[in-house]
Amino acid sequence: GERIILAFLAPFMALMLASMLMAAVAPHDRPIYAVKVIAVGAALWLSRDIYRGGSWRLPPEAVVIGLAVGAVWIATDPNPAGGSELLEWLESQGPMLAGAWLVLRVVGASITVPIAEELAFRGLLHRWLIARDFENVPFERFAIVAFCVSSLLFGLMHERWIAGTLSGAVFALVMYRTKSIAGPIAAHMAANALISAWAIGFRQWSLL
Repeated sequence: GERIILAFLAPFMALMLASMLMAAVAPHDRPIYAVKVIAVGAALWLSRDIYRGGSWRLPPEAVVIGLAVGAVWIATDPNPAGGSELLEWLESQGPMLAGAWLVLRVVGASITVPIAEELAFRGLLHRWLIARDFENVPFERFAIVAFCVSSLLFGLMHERWIAGTLSGAVFALVMYRTKSIAGPIAAHMAANALISAWAIGFRQWSLL
């Protein structure tokens, strides 16, 4: 039981600890972004035997919904002209280092962060609010308190908390529809991948 809880929670804990470390060394935190990717990756690797027991088929409809979430997030960016500080920093690093950092940033935003957050908020918290033996709660089980609380707490993690809460609600709906944790993970990945690609392709650095 404890190992199952850790499998769902440890990647998020690693993400938070790495974020705290980066905050502690700010404004010089960007060069150590790799710590966040490595920490979450290590936590996932340690629980790989537990994850093998689940269904990890990526539902196509989840990807489409995720892309829609990403498009809305981009369209509602309150400061699309912002991000000048990040641009100045990237330009100061030179093409190779800047490119390597952007690759790590995309990997973190599109892979490790969605997995860690969905395991914690949809996989663990949502089901734990329904029953303490959360591992026996089907992913398609709906409960209004679990739906609202997990979505709101997910939103409060983001600076744009209203958009974050609505995104969390959509990811929960994807979980109900796909009856698996793979659904919201796929949707979250697609959303973040689109946001990252748009930010880099159209130089809308406020999105990173």
